[in-house]
Amino acid sequence: MNLDGLFERARIWRGGETPSAIGATVPTGMADLDALLPGGGWPRGALSEVMAEEGHGALSLLMPMLARLNAEDRWFAFIAPPYLPCAYALTAHGVDLAQVLYVSLRNDPEKLWGLEQCLRSGACAVVLGWFPQPPVRHLRRLQLAAGNGDSIACLFYPPDIDECSTPAALRIQVARVDGDADPTRVTIRIVKRRGGWPCGPITVSLRSFMASPECSPHTGAEPADRQAARGQSHGQGPVTS
Repeated sequence: MNLDGLFERARIWRGGETPSAIGATVPTGMADLDALLPGGGWPRGALSEVMAEEGHGALSLLMPMLARLNAEDRWFAFIAPPYLPCAYALTAHGVDLAQVLYVSLRNDPEKLWGLEQCLRSGACAVVLGWFPQPPVRHLRRLQLAAGNGDSIACLFYPPDIDECSTPAALRIQVARVDGDADPTRVTIRIVKRRGGWPCGPITVSLRSFMASPECSPHTGAEPADRQAARGQSHGQGPVTS
């Protein structure tokens, strides 16, 4: 196959590609961040990776995207998150709770299997997972599965992972602003983006994306015992399926 033939393949991209060549995206809700992302948002049919300390607002970044995807009437799958999804916070951000799927699995191999199945099924608009960094071979499978299911896959990692080569279309790093008294201000550095070089950091405020004080203040989630107890007091249980 000649060079032109290779570039015509869907999985080959070139730096400087136009948004139309990169594929569909969903806006992040932050104009400064969208301006740096190829296509102006989270890439659809692809894998994104977010590196952040727990409690630094990483999940809050995805709330506008989830709300925009309500109309697709597909699942938002949370694969073994560190806390149960907080129903109050999701509702406050405009996320349809009827589309939230909470999947509890025991270990990393099961989590990776669950992620791949949800992505490949086509029934999920978004699939979220929390891991130490999986092997590259597994990431390739998740990238292909996201493309097959036209889903947005997003993996959350601790910030100290090895920044090695990744098949993901997007990798960002989220961190608190050093010395800033406002805990909602974070820096976002784009480690990898399809169609462009690494860039940033930019500083943004997540104040409008943060959860209610009833929930863990920066993740949009709360510990299982608190969530369950609050749900029982209101005559409802946690958001699980």
